[in-house]
Amino acid sequence: MGLLSDGTLEQNSEALEVLLGDVIGHWDRCILPDEGLELEIGSTSLSRICLIAENLFNDEALPRQPGPFKRAAAVSVLLRMFGEFAWKPVQGGEHLSATEEIAWRARFALATVPVTLSLIKASLDGEVVLLRKPWVPSTMHVQVEILNLLRWLEKPLAGERAVDRSRLQRTVMAFAMIIEQSYYLVGATIECDVMHRARNCVSAIHKDDSLWRDLTVFHTVPRIARQPPLAEID
Repeated sequence: MGLLSDGTLEQNSEALEVLLGDVIGHWDRCILPDEGLELEIGSTSLSRICLIAENLFNDEALPRQPGPFKRAAAVSVLLRMFGEFAWKPVQGGEHLSATEEIAWRARFALATVPVTLSLIKASLDGEVVLLRKPWVPSTMHVQVEILNLLRWLEKPLAGERAVDRSRLQRTVMAFAMIIEQSYYLVGATIECDVMHRARNCVSAIHKDDSLWRDLTVFHTVPRIARQPPLAEID
């Protein structure tokens, strides 16, 4: 299948390049020109991500053949932590500050989630299917909190800068549960005493330029707009 598990290193690398090419293509058309930026992601870091992922899914904490939500979480988390991003100013754009760069890395990492889900086949009750719903966090507040989580993540390093696998597994597992629950809620009718009632939070988001961009950047990019899908990882 590939894409960060149950495939060869070459299969995972090729699938990751397909996925990132799709996301960057959307960003090149919809987002980066308005920001005066170009984006490159170092190929060496992508190879390292695939190597780390080979040890991430090992049956001890995460299955060797993970489902789509764990795969999507792994792509997003590993890219946020270990991807080498180069944000280059163009057409009068300005260099990003350290804080701005972290914010943009988090936004890009989140943007990979719906694309990953649209590329992967899932085995459901013996039937192999593609996930068709356009994944999006269930509320604006949830989306902002997810991006805050991605900003906060630090590389889980142990002695001599080796990767702390158990810590990384816990991070991926937690993020996978967030992605899965949000997917279930897409298009669902929900009776809830608090959902969509936090107007004070929404008002605060409107007043904060960084938080507002957190929302608008994600919704600028079409999530599942390909018919047929660009690729099916199998």
